[in-house]
Amino acid sequence: MVPGLEPGEQPAGWSADGRSLYVYRPDTETPTKVYLVDVATGQRKLWKEIMPADPAGTYGISGLVVTPDGKSYAYDLWRILSDLYIVEGLR
Repeated sequence: MVPGLEPGEQPAGWSADGRSLYVYRPDTETPTKVYLVDVATGQRKLWKEIMPADPAGTYGISGLVVTPDGKSYAYDLWRILSDLYIVEGLR
């Protein structure tokens, strides 16, 4: 068990010095908050809030991976789009 992790959080990668983990909660909340958690002390700080460029229909971010230097990251984005049709004059 890593101190400082909250229920439902998942690791996204180690920091370059190996002392901290990037963690996030893969859920429907956007922007997705990513924290850097010191594995020895449990101290956590907000590293980044990830918001898709086009949030329309987004359901959540998952599969987040952060490079050790924190300069790059990648993730899966769930998106549900629908069409709405208006029909007039039906009897």
